Amino acid sequence: MLPNNESNKVIQTFIDFDKDKWPDQILFPLIIKAQSTTLQSIVDPVIEESTEYMIITRFTSLSNLIDLFGSRDFSSNRIVKILIGFEPNIKGR
Repeated sequence: MLPNNESNKVIQTFIDFDKDKWPDQILFPLIIKAQSTTLQSIVDPVIEESTEYMIITRFTSLSNLIDLFGSRDFSSNRIVKILIGFEPNIKGR
């Protein structure tokens, strides 16, 4: 056993389980068919109100982005960053 001195003092961290630690659930909406919730009903108001945002999507959703931004005028949008990824085809081509 080590002697109790300043060089080997144990620092204990206390965890307060009563403190709010999770963001509000409204920031992470669930798409529930029984409630008629759609991704579009969640995302459209955010796009309408935002002046700057980033969209991270799959390459297969590119046509959805073209339809969305080609069909409406988003006058408040100033900076839109789009990151397009892809899913590897495990089965091969």
